[in-house]
Amino acid sequence: MTQDKHTPGPWAAHDKAAYGTSITNGSITGQYIADVQMYRGLTLDEYKANVRLIAAAPDLLASLRVFVERAWSSCRFSDAEVAAARAAIAKATGA
Repeated sequence: MTQDKHTPGPWAAHDKAAYGTSITNGSITGQYIADVQMYRGLTLDEYKANVRLIAAAPDLLASLRVFVERAWSSCRFSDAEVAAARAAIAKATGA
């Protein structure tokens, strides 16, 4: 497996009042990754869903890699792996 080039996760979203939302690798004082701003044409629900999806990206990638590797070798998934994938999906969807 190649070395990831993105900032390691987990990532977290932090509201910045009128300035939108910052994405960092952890706490509000963590390493800055990106700002997400609300633009005309987006509903508040779409904006919040976008923020959650961006913050969940490292978790989604890690879970997907496990599933792909296991599926490729025809192995069964463990309960912990399924739970990790479900948690990443929940983080992205706000469920």
